[in-house]
Amino acid sequence: MIILPSLLAIASLDQFIDQGNAYKGQSLKTCTLLGCVTEAVVDIRRADLERPDYDIVVEFDGKKQGCKRPVSEDVSPEVPNCGDAVRLVHREIPCDQRSNRNCDLMPKIEEHLAIFGTPATITVTLFQDGKEVATATMQPNYRAVFPNGRDCDGECKSWRTLWTIPGE
Repeated sequence: MIILPSLLAIASLDQFIDQGNAYKGQSLKTCTLLGCVTEAVVDIRRADLERPDYDIVVEFDGKKQGCKRPVSEDVSPEVPNCGDAVRLVHREIPCDQRSNRNCDLMPKIEEHLAIFGTPATITVTLFQDGKEVATATMQPNYRAVFPNGRDCDGECKSWRTLWTIPGE
């Protein structure tokens, strides 16, 4: 049932008429109130689709923040110890993105690393048992996102990439 757009359109029309601008060949503009986040996202996935098990250090805008690998085996726990500008979430890889479509097997996991803001350069380093496993430096190419429509308030910038790490 989709009522929200109709209610928004009615609210906009009422406001338009209330302002004494009864429809005189002018178009009505209806905006939603959706939010968005300005961020760069690096999805970290092992080539064998096994659970990434890394401590992560992220460098951007002169900052260096780290995320310790979680001790929980849950599919989607957010890792709280990444600093104020970085979020790390374990995410199940959707079935249609797996080469083996048997999704009844153990869930395949990737790390969803979000860096808030629009850093020009991001360096991500992965560690396992204190040893560096891999490093990647990226220059995001952000795109503008308008979740409420291009003519409405609420613009964010986003960029996303997938970094695949060789499996063992």
